[in-house]
Amino acid sequence: MSKSHWRFSLIIFVCVLISNLGIHEAGGKELKKVLLLQSYHSGYKWTDDIDRAIKAKLTREIGVDLRIEYLDTKRYYSDHFLALLKESLSRKYIHERFSAVICVDNNALNFVIANRNTLFENVPVVFCGVNFYKPEMLKGQKGITGINEHFNALETIELMRRVHPTSKRIIVVNDATTTGTILNQEIKGYRDSYPDVVWVYTDDYTFEELERLSRSLSSGDLVLHSLFLRDSNGNFLEYDEAVEAITKNTTVPVYSLWDFNLGHGVVGGLMISGRYQGEKAAELTLQILQGIAADDIPVVMESPNHYFADFSVMEQLQIDPDLFPPTTTFINRPPRLYDTYKVQIWLVFTVIAVLLITSLLLLAANTKRKVAEKRLLNLTVELDDRVKLRTQELSKANEEIRSREEQISHLLANLSGMVYRCRNDESWTMEYVSEAVLELTGYRAEEVIGNQQISFADLIDERDQDVVRQAVDTAIAEKTSYTIEYRIITRDNHIKWVWEQGLAVFDDQDGSVRYLDGIITDITARKEMQKEQIILAEAVHQTDDLVLITSLNGAIEYANPAFERTTGYRFSEIAGKNPRILKSGKQPPEFYEQMWSTLLEGNVYRGRVVNKRKDSSEYIAQVTISPIRNELGELTNYVGVQQDVTHEIELEENLRQAQKLEAMGTLAGGVAHEINTPVQFVGNNLNFILESLPDLEGFVTACITLATTENELQGDELSELEKLHEENDIGYLLDEIPVALKQSQDGIEQIAKIVRSMKQFAHPGSEEMIESDLNDVLQNTVTVSRNEWKYVADIVFELDENLPEVPCHRSELSQVFLNLIVNAAQAIESTREGQKKGVIIIKTAVMDTAVRITIQDNGGGIPEHVQPRIFDPFFTTKAVGQGSGQGLAIAYTIIKDKHGGDITFDSEPGKGTTFSVILPVSSC
Repeated sequence: MSKSHWRFSLIIFVCVLISNLGIHEAGGKELKKVLLLQSYHSGYKWTDDIDRAIKAKLTREIGVDLRIEYLDTKRYYSDHFLALLKESLSRKYIHERFSAVICVDNNALNFVIANRNTLFENVPVVFCGVNFYKPEMLKGQKGITGINEHFNALETIELMRRVHPTSKRIIVVNDATTTGTILNQEIKGYRDSYPDVVWVYTDDYTFEELERLSRSLSSGDLVLHSLFLRDSNGNFLEYDEAVEAITKNTTVPVYSLWDFNLGHGVVGGLMISGRYQGEKAAELTLQILQGIAADDIPVVMESPNHYFADFSVMEQLQIDPDLFPPTTTFINRPPRLYDTYKVQIWLVFTVIAVLLITSLLLLAANTKRKVAEKRLLNLTVELDDRVKLRTQELSKANEEIRSREEQISHLLANLSGMVYRCRNDESWTMEYVSEAVLELTGYRAEEVIGNQQISFADLIDERDQDVVRQAVDTAIAEKTSYTIEYRIITRDNHIKWVWEQGLAVFDDQDGSVRYLDGIITDITARKEMQKEQIILAEAVHQTDDLVLITSLNGAIEYANPAFERTTGYRFSEIAGKNPRILKSGKQPPEFYEQMWSTLLEGNVYRGRVVNKRKDSSEYIAQVTISPIRNELGELTNYVGVQQDVTHEIELEENLRQAQKLEAMGTLAGGVAHEINTPVQFVGNNLNFILESLPDLEGFVTACITLATTENELQGDELSELEKLHEENDIGYLLDEIPVALKQSQDGIEQIAKIVRSMKQFAHPGSEEMIESDLNDVLQNTVTVSRNEWKYVADIVFELDENLPEVPCHRSELSQVFLNLIVNAAQAIESTREGQKKGVIIIKTAVMDTAVRITIQDNGGGIPEHVQPRIFDPFFTTKAVGQGSGQGLAIAYTIIKDKHGGDITFDSEPGKGTTFSVILPVSSC
């Protein structure tokens, strides 16, 4: 075979294999390119039926170049996968301009609408197979038309009643998916038209229950199979398995609304047909290609459904075909006499016609012979002229062929995949590879062709060489195409995953394999994405956190093993149920109202809740619930992650009590010192008064004695009294004793104040919050902590006298304020110079619905590297013996978790720190 011959054969093969090659008409007119976007994968009957119908329509038209892309969303559907599809199509068609785009099914239409501005800007769009179309699906976009997909259940029910007029019961086989629910609602609307029929619905059946129902059916029963792909337990079956679960278990007639159920035991019906959807989409596309604007073509709302019937099933059930409409298409119908002998009949007719025409020609031949002989000479001259003209045309055609080969070769060189032709030998010796081999393997084409530097077999990872050989040998034996995924090793020793599709070309004479033609594409990114998805799924499966996924209406769709271990519920028990089975009754209705308000706004909810296990025991969970959106930004699910923090909360409570005891121990020495000072001078004053009593007693006795004498005082008696007054210093005593008594009274009041403050500070906590004056709480805390700050700082109060009382745990807030005041004093002490005191400013203020408490110091501030962690549990900068260092972590828990407030700080090294506590007025 000549080089140009096999090269031209390869070009024809690639044109069939690669749907996106640019092709031009022989006359040089540019082809109109049409992109067909299939939502699902090749090999899926619905997809293949539409493919064949569109190809049959469009490929008959001269100048139409049809490309097909399969989005494969039935197998893979996630935001990440759709983003990869967008990137792939963007790169693949970066230099292409389409005249129209055909979208099949909802997923493809949604993908085009979401990415139209970047992938298909201003390109007319035709859709088909879109369930229950509504104009709002187009999001206001223009230049879109198509065909609605809608079932005709009523016509099929009427057909069933016409064919089986004595039937008494109709079983509607339908599932509870979104489409199934809509079908059920419409079918239920027809019940009143058939009052003598009993209707049975299976949307809450399992597959096992459906099979049992099928086996129990008897004469007088009919089955209308609409859609049953997922049962009430969430199990899935393929369409053929689902319908055969009925037809193989019953002898009653089964009718259907979809043509892909034909051939699986159903009688027939007015069915949605992929073929007719595809043909109609192709017709609309041709109108657009002929110059009609898509906006001028109205959407076809009447679904192009068609009557189908299985003749073999009808014979088995003794059903008269004449009861079906004349337009019905029958499958498995025995051929009629004309169908059997159609070729022979037309052959005989043709022979007779030829003989008749021949006779007429012979009659005319004599008459024309002379005329023909006369014209022969002229024709000879004319023939010579035509030969010359034909020679010129052949020369021009050969030039066009060479130009076409160069053009296609250029396109092959720019494909992302590597197109090849190789021998079926051990080395897979390449006879041709496109220039994409360089990007794929790192080797140039001339290095691979003929095994000049390396054979392609050497590039295949040794772990996959047997897999590749077996796949190719199997395809050769079965004379089918092969599709393989395997690893190759590139020039720079990197491993790539590739996808290969190819076909063996056989010798017409001896049937041997002449060569293999195919294409190899890099799928490393897809493999990594699949690996990432597997790892993520395994991480969710193995995590100790409880993971729960629900639908928008709260039905549970997934629960991980940690959820089962913690709650005691198996997933099979709770699938489809609402998470309210975990409610303990410890949260008020307002709690759930706030949670749902947050979620319905599309925000993440975080909170703590008391849940109930299956055995009625309770546990405390830290809950994070996040909304999940699809590529259009629409909410599709909720995912909840719970941590069982029961043990941690117990530890936190123990830590708070330990820290409170630590604070009380710290205060004990200071309070003792504060009390000791007034006690000391009260004692000194009492000793002074006791020592003065004898002198006062002697003087007073003398005065009383003289006062009771009846005689007038003599001069010597007065002198004696004055002497006694002077010796005992009575005037001094009368001046100092009232002062001593006043000082003692002040000291006792100071002691009483300290005791009262200490009592308020040490007041035991309560489960219930009480209305408290935070100004009073702060002043008591300052009093009991005086020994901690009086030598290093002065306290300045700036308290709002109109501060409202707030509901709170008073003792716990006292603990928070004590920690902040002591920390401020320690910060000032660590940086002060000499005996110079610092300042601690304590402020309160009213906000809109809250109160703010600020404690500000002019100490050294908090180092920047420490600031992000100061509220972390078990993080401390204090040396051993200076306390646990957990005060701020406990303060954070008390304010945030127990009071619903907030605690923040602002610190500048070298200038000081300000802590702000915000508490809500309505409920803390």
